[in-house]
Amino acid sequence: MSPPAPRLRTAFHHDGMPFDEFARAYAAELAGNQDALDALRQSIAGHDVVTLLFSSQDADHTHAGLLRDALAA
Repeated sequence: MSPPAPRLRTAFHHDGMPFDEFARAYAAELAGNQDALDALRQSIAGHDVVTLLFSSQDADHTHAGLLRDALAA
């Protein structure tokens, strides 16, 4: 599973896209790539701890939390 598409990351990090709009767009990307999301779920199944890495000082407004939520759904 990859991070958000480059155009989406640029819109959020450089063009001032609001986080709620970014979250909706990233959720749509994830929904459109269900096979990859399911494969990631299978690969982490059975692990007690899974670490998602991201590079941001604002942990509340990052794709990692959105991906975590999508994996848990």
